[in-house]
Amino acid sequence: MVVYSIIKVLFVIFIIVRLIKTIKKVIEEAEDRYLSACDNGVSLEELDKLEENYKKSLKLMNMLESKKLNEDTQKNKKL
Repeated sequence: MVVYSIIKVLFVIFIIVRLIKTIKKVIEEAEDRYLSACDNGVSLEELDKLEENYKKSLKLMNMLESKKLNEDTQKNKKL
């Protein structure tokens, strides 16, 4: 039973790490698109949308990183 619990926790951490890596890629792409749009004179509406997408990605990253930190802390307490 203990082994199953450890495997379950590790699996959840693995999934969260994968999500964080994916979100980091999304953030990089959003930042690149925003900077490219700034350089190319895109309309303010489009810039606002790109900036909003970038901020949402950052917010999601912060949420997942805090969740991962909490789970790592709980895992360390159990060990």
